[in-house]
Amino acid sequence: HQGWLTDDRRHFLIDDELDEQNDGHNTRTYVWDVQDLEAPHLEFFHDGATAAIDHNMYVHEGYAYQSNYQSGLRILDLSQIDSGTLSEAAFFDTYPASDSANFNGTWSNYPYYASGVVGVSDINRGFFVLQPELCRAPEVANGLVATPNGDHRIDLDWTASATPDASYTVERILGGCSGSAVETIASGLANPSYSDTSASGVVTYGYRVRSVAASGECAAVPSTCVEASTTGSCTAPPLFGGIASAVSAGTATCAIELAWPAAQSTCSSTVTYQVYRSPDPAFEPAPGDLVASALSTLGWIDSSVSDAAPYTYVVRAADVGNGSVEGNNLRLSARAAGPLADGDFISGAELGTPILSATGDSPMVATMESPQHVAWEIVDTVAHSGSRSYYSGYNNSECLSIGTGPITLTPGQSPTLEFWTRFGIEAGYDGGVVQISANGGQDWTTITPIGGYPGTFNNNNTNACGFPNNSGAFTGTAAANLNWSLAQFDLAAYAGQAIQLRWRFSTDGGLTDQGWWIDDIRVSHAQVPGMCMSGVDLIFANGFEAAAAAQ
Repeated sequence: HQGWLTDDRRHFLIDDELDEQNDGHNTRTYVWDVQDLEAPHLEFFHDGATAAIDHNMYVHEGYAYQSNYQSGLRILDLSQIDSGTLSEAAFFDTYPASDSANFNGTWSNYPYYASGVVGVSDINRGFFVLQPELCRAPEVANGLVATPNGDHRIDLDWTASATPDASYTVERILGGCSGSAVETIASGLANPSYSDTSASGVVTYGYRVRSVAASGECAAVPSTCVEASTTGSCTAPPLFGGIASAVSAGTATCAIELAWPAAQSTCSSTVTYQVYRSPDPAFEPAPGDLVASALSTLGWIDSSVSDAAPYTYVVRAADVGNGSVEGNNLRLSARAAGPLADGDFISGAELGTPILSATGDSPMVATMESPQHVAWEIVDTVAHSGSRSYYSGYNNSECLSIGTGPITLTPGQSPTLEFWTRFGIEAGYDGGVVQISANGGQDWTTITPIGGYPGTFNNNNTNACGFPNNSGAFTGTAAANLNWSLAQFDLAAYAGQAIQLRWRFSTDGGLTDQGWWIDDIRVSHAQVPGMCMSGVDLIFANGFEAAAAAQ
């Protein structure tokens, strides 16, 4: 939803407002290395203590201030970000009733007052003025000098921090100051000097030092980076960004296809690759997770997987000559599925089903659209089945849509759309309409349910989406409309085509009501991934053995 640079502009922290609801994990912050703006890459992610949705986030003096809806203001310490670690330094829960993934609680905050006060806005409970008791970063350690001193040794000296009782952390960057392979090689140093006796010969390193407060709870920005190289054998690992893709092979035999870019040898040696796998999406690779090694290719097919089970992968590069292995923790996840086949596309807002997403709207009348989050979201307060449904409340003069991605309908069949709905929508003036596109979302056509819509617009075209008078819509405030009812649509005219569907909610400038719910969406005769079989030899992966056996 929002990103912010760290104070040294090396890292970019960003959150995805929908992933907690869509994927079911805790509040997740993604950390990107943006030193090279032409080749940014994801370094790692941090999962918070609760399932709350993340919203606005800011960075100030070594801390990230996150407004995480129902879990309130969360403050993360960034002092160990170069080592792939964030930690929570403080929090204030403005919505103590729940920490679930819903759109209540804190929306934004402002941490830049000189007094250290943080202003926090809460959708439900108003404005909070907080005074976090945070560690203040010590003065920066400057004057770093790196001097080669024999095989595999580089001596470091720097000017002590002006802050009393500060300690020091030393960071080393393989490939020099412009590199991205950062590691912490020493911490808790009391004196302003250190000898790196694990340095590889031949290669160039960048070094920088951070001063750390006596409490250990915060650190200064790093010193200016300096470079050095020394003598001795080349023992450095390759430079490697990690796995690039993990996708289902879509074959009869369960398999997941992995791919990665070529690593760069730092020692002019041959590079091979190791693959680690775990059901844990946040795992740290261990010997027991190794599923393939000594790979010389830029990809691998994992055929020892089960249908629909989640797997997470890490790929690391190894130097054949010196045996060193780099330590990236970039993770990608995938599930195996079989070939596409005729079936049902189903979405009920539940975890594990395709999740609908907002679609762009350009109002056809000159009206101001409402703030986001009065609009479509996933809720767990009302559902036709399961525990979740799609819901949009509303303000005046809104044109808001939620829709599917592309769905290919099976040729020669008679596909249908059905879903369950309930609504409390100002009769005639506001309404909900279902539309279809067969050209990638460029053009949309309104479709009518079997038996017709339960009402019509009669507002002289003043609704924000511009639906004309007397056109059908889900509209009305009768109590019976809040009972779930089934809506069905004939899609036979679109058989064999790739379609998208959207639910479009349009309001005028007058009264409002409760909103619109949809659940248990089903498109019949759609091309969906079938089941795959585990433990079958790869030579039968395309499924042709079944056809041969039938002859």
